[in-house]
Formats: sequence, C-alpha cells, structure tokens
Amino acid sequence: MMKLFRNIRKKLLNQSKITKYLKYAIGEIILVVIGILIALQINNWNETRKAKTRSVQYHTRLIEDLNRTITTSQNLNETAHHVLSSIKLTIDLLNSKKLPTEEEQKEIDYTIIWLSRFNYQFSEMATFDEMKSNGELSLIYNLDTRNKLVNFHEYSISVDAIFDRLGASIINSNTFSKHILTSVDPETLDITNHYNFMEMADDKEFINELSRFSVHWRGNAWFTKQIVRRATDLKESVQTDLDELI
Repeated sequence: MMKLFRNIRKKLLNQSKITKYLKYAIGEIILVVIGILIALQINNWNETRKAKTRSVQYHTRLIEDLNRTITTSQNLNETAHHVLSSIKLTIDLLNSKKLPTEEEQKEIDYTIIWLSRFNYQFSEMATFDEMKSNGELSLIYNLDTRNKLVNFHEYSISVDAIFDRLGASIINSNTFSKHILTSVDPETLDITNHYNFMEMADDKEFINELSRFSVHWRGNAWFTKQIVRRATDLKESVQTDLDELI
C-alpha cells in the first residue's frame, strides 16, 4: 500500500501536476489520520472491554469475600452470645455458693475453656487489598459503593484492633491462675481444667474479674453484629452494581 502511494506521488511530480499532487497529499494525510483515529478507537474499545471484564471479576470476588466475612462474623457472634450466657450463669452460681448440678457444671467448664479464647474478627477483604495495591479501585464504577467499600475496610481494621486489645486484656490476667490448673493429654490433646468451685465462690476478686470479662465478650457480640450488618449492606450494593455490569 505504501509503495502504491509513493508511485502515485512520484508520477504526479514527474508530470509537474503540483495542484493535483497537493490535493492527493492532503487526501493521503486525511486517510492516515482517519486510520489512526480508527486504530485508537479500536484500542480504546479493547481497553474498555478488558476493564469491564476485570470490573466484573472484582465485583464477583468482593461478593465472595463479603459472604465469608458474614458467615465468619455470624459464627463468632453466636459463640460470643453463648459465652456471655455461660459467664452469667457461672457468676450467678458462684454468688449463690451452691454446688452446681451436672448440667450447670458443664456450663462452668465451657466458661473457663472459652473465656480466654477471645476470638478475633479477621477481615476477609483480600480482593479490596489487591485492587488498592494495583490502583484499580476505580473499577468499582459506582462512587457510593466504592466509598462504602473503603469505609467498611477501615471499620474492619478498627474492629480487629479493638479485639486485639480486649483479647490481650483477658489473656494477660493473672486472676484465674490461682484457682485453675490446666492439663493437656499428650495423646488426645484434650484440655482439662481443674478447680475448686467453693474456693472460687469465696473469692470476690475472682467473681469481679469474671464480670469484667463479660463486658469484653459483650463487645465481641456487638462488633460482630455490626460487621454482619455493614457487610450485608455493602454486599447488596456490590451485587446491584454487578447486575448492571453484566
């Protein structure tokens, strides 16, 4: 094609047809510009198509992350409520100074086992971290959804920090060490806690510490509930945007 254009220009110059040559040259320039514009348009279309594909993938993965976050938080919330109920029962039994029944003993054992296992709300936002690292948060085209996503991520981080502090407060307490002896079976890895119920019932400091830890677990239950609520709301927004994309 370029050889053909050169031959035409050479022929016009040899024939001293300057006017026709200029018209031809201008026409050739216009054709080249049109070709460049078409190429740019095709390239832009391809980039837009690729960006949309990545956007759909990100939206889909965000929903998967949020589903895991919701499930994890709901499970943690259920555990927190169970621990709170067991702590309350244990405190009531200690204050009554009445030997517990077999079923009540199981709840006391549950309290002692789970009290220091203050579970943490690990955020499940790997997709968000990847988008942020790649500078592709703009692929969440809906600005309101993008802002919700950023706010949720920041809230999750703050909850993680709160849980770290509350959990450390329980783990670092020495109040229980004087009443509870823990043994581990090296074969089954089962944990058994040994204690004297009446000695614990006579220790007011022990009961007060137990009541204080119930406040920590209340925080666990409250924050996991908030995570579920916020994650569910964000998931609905992301799902709506995804439906519009596809």
